[in-house]
Formats: sequence, C-alpha cells, structure tokens
Amino acid sequence: KRATAATAANSQSSRSHTVFSMHIVPSSDSGFVSQAFSTKAPPSSGAAARPEVVLSFVDLAGSERVSKSRADGARFHEAVSINSSLTSLGKVVLALAGSSGGARHVPYRDSKLTRLLSS
Repeated sequence: KRATAATAANSQSSRSHTVFSMHIVPSSDSGFVSQAFSTKAPPSSGAAARPEVVLSFVDLAGSERVSKSRADGARFHEAVSINSSLTSLGKVVLALAGSSGGARHVPYRDSKLTRLLSS
C-alpha cells in the first residue's frame, strides 16, 4: 500500500517511492532469443548464457517545498528524505546522459532508490 499523508499543500501527499521491476529471461524454445540478444557463455561454462532484460516501473513521490507544505516533525523529515532521493536520482540521470566516452562516476550509492535502479 502506498504511504500518503496530508500536508498544507496536498490532502493526499505521496510519502514514498514505489519500484516494480520485472526480470525477463526468455526461454530458448520461445523463439524470442535471436542473434541480436545472444550472449557468449563464460569460457568455463558449457552452456550458453541467456540474456536477461530488467524492466523497472518507478512511481516517485513528489518533491515539496517545506515552506509551502508547512511540514513539521515526521512529515518534515519525510520531505527532506524524498527531496534528497530525487536529487540523487537527478545526479544519476545527468551522469548517465553526460559524456559518452571515458570513465565517469555515476553516483548510484547516494540513495536507496538509485541503488535499486543501478542494474
């Protein structure tokens, strides 16, 4: 169940992020595995590795200005945590969208949300 609470800005303010990930591994007899998706097995293994696709659906809690929502106590700490994780997600997106070549640091470890989405 989605966590919600009332604030001055919104009567049903979402207080949590939701991540739903599907791991899809096609069977070799389904016909889905094609040359484009084939991967090489490790040299020590006799079997070919199957590709895995991870599809993640993310419902993010909305960012709030504490001054507008007049959050205090637990709601204030929730708002700070939500805003912090959204900032971390923005940094990850900027790092991934940045330079295409060379080594770059992607700050996946800055929040639980970005760690979940790092794969």
